Amino acid sequence: MWLALNELSFHGQFTSAGEVYDTIERLMSLRALARRGGQTIRLPRGLFDRQAVGARPLKDVVLAWPDRNKREALKSWAQREGPFALDDRQHTGDEFLVLEAAPDDPITDTALAEAAWRKLKTGDAEVVSASPSALTQSPLRLLWRPDDVARAPIELNNHTAQPTLLNALSGVIPLDSWAALERHARLRFDALTFCDNAFHPLQAEPFHLGIAEDVLERLRVLDEVKRLTVPGHGLSASGVLLWQTHSVGDKAWFTDSSDSEKVVFKSELTFLNPKTGARQLVGWHGKVKNRQIRLHFSHPINHADPLIIFYVGPKLTKR
Repeated sequence: MWLALNELSFHGQFTSAGEVYDTIERLMSLRALARRGGQTIRLPRGLFDRQAVGARPLKDVVLAWPDRNKREALKSWAQREGPFALDDRQHTGDEFLVLEAAPDDPITDTALAEAAWRKLKTGDAEVVSASPSALTQSPLRLLWRPDDVARAPIELNNHTAQPTLLNALSGVIPLDSWAALERHARLRFDALTFCDNAFHPLQAEPFHLGIAEDVLERLRVLDEVKRLTVPGHGLSASGVLLWQTHSVGDKAWFTDSSDSEKVVFKSELTFLNPKTGARQLVGWHGKVKNRQIRLHFSHPINHADPLIIFYVGPKLTKR
């Protein structure tokens, strides 16, 4: 998927610098999400020249950002790292590309125009936009006007928040291998911390779509439980209810290993904690009945500590 930041979504619409900073943080979160999905968001080189607060350019607003780390991260992305949308441009300066709502105002030589051209020619381009903005609708409707009469319509998916971009990124990863399962998990569940080799034990198993879907469903619940933790405490009331729904009863998805298993299989159930550098016994696990696949994770679940997925693979306590 070819993704670009729509610079025309910055058009002086913001009423304060704080509103700009909030918008930039959302865009940076979209960039992080795209990276987890193996994609990148391309930038227009002239982004900082766009108007942000009235006639005040984005560059001036960014340079005044009190949060130095966020300011420098944006500057690095926009001025050095890129990649930049028009460095490998496909449309030429002669192409008359316009927004459908403004058919007489060419947007040629913009990242938005490049995305529109690529969507017209390959069908594989989308954009992200600032919000609030006059250009938050999705799809964005554009026109290619090769002459004064002909008009080719173009519809571009336009993302301003994580849910729609997540769906788009998930759609370009067919769930057809254990590697794809890992990519889906790391993309979708950012409340979880995955060990580097967490999914390696699956490689010896023939791929099975049903198992992959069940693994993702159990990870989804763990991700949601982690999001329902409360600072200074454990789970919120909603978190307790969700956790009990899936950890109590004969058909519970999540259980602890028995005391005897922790003795007999102590070595198998001991993993290196990537956060502390120490080795620890990890008895709590999620269950997938088909082929007895297990997901071992850190417990108890609270706000302060990461919820670490140590292992996804065949059952470790087979007697």
